[in-house]
Amino acid sequence: MSEYVILITTTDKKEEAEKLTKECLEKKLAACAQIFEINSQYWWNGKIENAIEYRIEFKTTKTKSRELKKFIKSIHSYQTPEIIKIQIVGGDKNYLKWLKNSLKWGKNEP
Repeated sequence: MSEYVILITTTDKKEEAEKLTKECLEKKLAACAQIFEINSQYWWNGKIENAIEYRIEFKTTKTKSRELKKFIKSIHSYQTPEIIKIQIVGGDKNYLKWLKNSLKWGKNEP
């Protein structure tokens, strides 16, 4: 089982996506994150919704992902935020070393 994961969430405001990303990086809950503008279609309250959202992919460790999930839930504006964890399988050894070192205070180089 992989020690490294991608934790994904979405929000409807770019400013919230940027705030979540900045705060999670500052707290060393993620080594990096990407924000993508997406068109989401989903069921909500008995009908199909269509919305522009911002998807955030956080790269982190399995251990840090637990704290990251709690933090996202504590400040997220959605009643039911999407929070999905995907294991990183077959990642580049040097990238994963950088990822792990980036989550330690004061270290960010392989």
